[in-house]
Amino acid sequence: MKKGMKIFLGVLAVIIIIAVGAVFYINSVLSIDKDEALLFVEQGTVNVYRGDETIVGTNELELKENDIIETVDNSKARVMLFNSIFVDLAANTKISLASLVEDNLKIVQESGQTWNKVTRLFGITNYEVETPNSVATVRGTEFEVSASEEESFVILVEGSVSVVNDQGQEIILNELGKVKATADSIEQQELTDEDMQRILEKTLETKKALENERFRIAKETVEKSDLVKNQIESLTGEDVNDQTMNDFFYDIDTKQTDINEVERAAYDKVPVLNKEIVTYVKDISNKIDEQQKLIDGMK
Repeated sequence: MKKGMKIFLGVLAVIIIIAVGAVFYINSVLSIDKDEALLFVEQGTVNVYRGDETIVGTNELELKENDIIETVDNSKARVMLFNSIFVDLAANTKISLASLVEDNLKIVQESGQTWNKVTRLFGITNYEVETPNSVATVRGTEFEVSASEEESFVILVEGSVSVVNDQGQEIILNELGKVKATADSIEQQELTDEDMQRILEKTLETKKALENERFRIAKETVEKSDLVKNQIESLTGEDVNDQTMNDFFYDIDTKQTDINEVERAAYDKVPVLNKEIVTYVKDISNKIDEQQKLIDGMK
């Protein structure tokens, strides 16, 4: 083989290796980092206890298995598990992350009130909340747990949930309803007007949390790669910034833009985008739509 041909083939091989490496790099950089558990401080002071260490909670703090999260007076927090389950902590609530195994997620709620939204994104469906006197196993998607040493209350908003007390007595809720559990008794109760008002407020907050997560992932993706940003700007003819992204998602949520058409355009016109991200944004947009329908049905 002539020397010139050898050099040409060598250069070609290097180009191919670089190109393949670039593809793997782009796909790894532009994929969703599924965080086991992230903390979002909504208001006030939130403490995280990790072994003998006390950490003051901050937004997007990565949490670990067995961490204890505590809100105090006038504080609120949200824990997101695997970008799929949203756990809102009201003031004076204390939970621990008992298991962060993806197919066996479990929190222990010592006291206070949590609002739990299981979106089923990424196929994550197994989730359990244990209180001092009951265990709520999710079969549905949205429920509230209030816990104290003496009694626990579980309110189901959507789907179904199994509530079992310390004696093994069980009630399964398959529609909007409320269960009171103690160590040795369990009963279904009527929802109060106060319960209904709180449910409406929390479903609205959940919708906002879903919108915030969608925006966070979209912005993070754009900030990771100028190539993605440039391709989107070339496709839309607009600068990509917080305002244009918010306007874009508003159009999706109000049905002025078809999310399925966006998905197809993203695949065709922005090929560097990882399909997982496109699918996630589409799926979470659909969850936001479902949440709005739930809210509309409660008004």
